[in-house]
Amino acid sequence: MARKRLLLALVLAMATTVGVLRQARLVHGDEPPVANPPAPGPAAPAAPEKSPDELVAERLKVTKVTLNFNDAPFSDVLAFLREFTQFNLLFDEGLRHAKPPVSTESLRVTVKLQDLAMESVLALVTKMHGLDYKVVWGCVLVSTPERLKTLPGSDWCAASKEDSPARQKTVEQLQKLRLDLDFTDATIDDMLEFVQEFAKLKVALAGQGEEHPKLTFQARAIALRDLFTLFGLFLDAEPQVLEDAVVLRVRPPQKEK
Repeated sequence: MARKRLLLALVLAMATTVGVLRQARLVHGDEPPVANPPAPGPAAPAAPEKSPDELVAERLKVTKVTLNFNDAPFSDVLAFLREFTQFNLLFDEGLRHAKPPVSTESLRVTVKLQDLAMESVLALVTKMHGLDYKVVWGCVLVSTPERLKTLPGSDWCAASKEDSPARQKTVEQLQKLRLDLDFTDATIDDMLEFVQEFAKLKVALAGQGEEHPKLTFQARAIALRDLFTLFGLFLDAEPQVLEDAVVLRVRPPQKEK
């Protein structure tokens, strides 16, 4: 009798264990089938590619600068900022023709600051002398507020289907080719000769009435189109594409009233 009771207890224990296991399988193993995932929606549009000017403007916000100059020429400050930050930082050499003339040698700067954003540094050192700056053509151009509001465009360097193959090829070169320039107190003729040899492009300066002062121009990877636009600004000249050549037509000086 005792033996039958023991066997019955074992049978009941085994039945309970099987029930527990079945319940565990129902909870953890017998999950309902997963429904098919929803079809993916239309892909989000890609972010538009930023222009060179937008990229330069962003770098100006995050680049930190420390300065310590005492009665230094403005040219020294610009040269330091250009070398330290690797920006194409240019002074409007056309201001040499202003009345009275303005040059980086005639302006003096006293400044001491630490870990300040480049855009704030530029605003500080330019406004000391009534100047300002603007990001244009992938460069940082320092000039007067008036001249920065009336900068020339690049419409002169455009081609149409009606143009000759020679002119279309010249425009393509101007838009695609980039070069580095490092000239200090050089003549415009020296610069144009260098560009002509580099780009294998005919370049001419027309209507040169008076001797132009020497220029300082330091820039990296600047497009030829933008370079000639800047030359036009500095020389008060109009760049033109004539078949396989680029001509800078210097405007005649305005007569004083």
